[in-house]
Amino acid sequence: MISYFINNTLLWPVKSTCKWLCLAVALATLHGCGGSASGGEQTIIASPIDLTGATLRVNNVSGSDLADGINDPYQTLQHALDQLRPGDLLVIEDTGQPYSSTAVIAQELDSNDNLLRTLRGYKVSVSGTQNSPIIIEGRGSNRPEINQLQSGSVASNATVGLLLDCVSHIVVRNLEIHSANEAGITTATDGACQTSNIVIEGNHIHNIYGEKYVGGIRMMGASDVVISNNHIHDIFSNESAENKPLITKGAGIHNIIVENNRLEFIDTGIAINAQGIGNSVFGLENPEPVSAIQIKNNVFDTVADALSFTTHISDAVSADETNTGLFVNFDVAGNTFEQVGSALHLRADTAQDQSDSACVYNNSFINTVGPALDIAGLTNLELFNNIFVMPQSEILLTHAPDNADLSNSILYSDHNLFYEFVSLRWRLGIGGPSAAIYADLPNWQLASSHPELTANPDLLATIEDPQFVDALNGDYTLDIDSPAIAAGRFGISIGANDGLVAPVDMPEFPCAAREVN
Repeated sequence: MISYFINNTLLWPVKSTCKWLCLAVALATLHGCGGSASGGEQTIIASPIDLTGATLRVNNVSGSDLADGINDPYQTLQHALDQLRPGDLLVIEDTGQPYSSTAVIAQELDSNDNLLRTLRGYKVSVSGTQNSPIIIEGRGSNRPEINQLQSGSVASNATVGLLLDCVSHIVVRNLEIHSANEAGITTATDGACQTSNIVIEGNHIHNIYGEKYVGGIRMMGASDVVISNNHIHDIFSNESAENKPLITKGAGIHNIIVENNRLEFIDTGIAINAQGIGNSVFGLENPEPVSAIQIKNNVFDTVADALSFTTHISDAVSADETNTGLFVNFDVAGNTFEQVGSALHLRADTAQDQSDSACVYNNSFINTVGPALDIAGLTNLELFNNIFVMPQSEILLTHAPDNADLSNSILYSDHNLFYEFVSLRWRLGIGGPSAAIYADLPNWQLASSHPELTANPDLLATIEDPQFVDALNGDYTLDIDSPAIAAGRFGISIGANDGLVAPVDMPEFPCAAREVN
């Protein structure tokens, strides 16, 4: 068990024996899809949806699989899923009794096509279309419950809540999924197909137990995805007992929005992996980035590693890695990071290509134990309108990239607010010839001579009480008399506070380095 201490006080126990990665949301790619500006041109399913098909129902207490599903509900959830066609709405009725399935829905083979293990649970295998998406929706006084009855990992018997099996234009909402040992909601497990136009919203996913690649929501080779308004917590992982093969085929990640979710009591909140981009072993000649990622307005509470951008997935002994990924154009905005070990951890310093353009703004960092931002191999980082309260370690830590062709650069850092800090320190270029430590705000404001800095940072930053409404009880909304109101870049308020803006409108693309296509 991992524990963090602040001022000799136990801050929290992370409920895990994680040796590789415990996460709420996992996004993995084995090659990229080409990038546009963050946000890009949305092709994600719009709301409200004009349904063109039938409204089907399933009820595991009073239904019958001999019924038509319209006038009378089906009984078995998998039977109901198999009847879906483009434009259909499937209503999963809350009966007070959980839906469970041990049916085999996929098989995992080794390189010689020998069966390694089976995957059990529920499966969606029919796609919707842009004009006729498929909706899977829970209804009732409570969210209908998918309980897969697993309390630990079994290598030969992997169980998920819902598998989106190489499908597109699917909406999954208002379900409770728990007690699986691989993932709550997952795409194809080997990453071999492109999954697109997926909306996962309003679900409660918890107590997912597993080993390698476990996740609450796990998207592999996904584009045009919205993950919103979900509550995800208690994700358990222990990879060491499982020698699962390295994924060596897949599709890329592009245009992903993760917003308004609550993620708590886990080791890793959101993991985005970019292994294999630009590597001929994976059948690719030209590197393309993981691009157009927006992570906004989420709450990360008691999470050891809130956002993890990585360029490899290692096997059980960390011997089979291909560090070739890159990230371009991503936004981290409006999030609250409360009692986290690290808020943003991006290590692309061993990749073969440069990661570029990250916009980190209007976040509230509360009680960060490790470096709030831990960066390597990233250029054109912009950092503004953030609140840092009680940081225990570095505000920003950059590492000299292992690859001499890569670099770090901070294009803009200003209008940030700092308060009640144990440590107020920035460290740049660690492990390289330009390693430097800036131990306080005045020294940081004079640091423009460092090669990673484009200009003097945080000249308009302040050290003062942000005056939250009720910080003792976790309400980090700004009080109406807060000095952070309308004090930020573009005349808007500082921190994760929607609606507290001055008359000046914020640009659609607030970062200067952002290339808008």
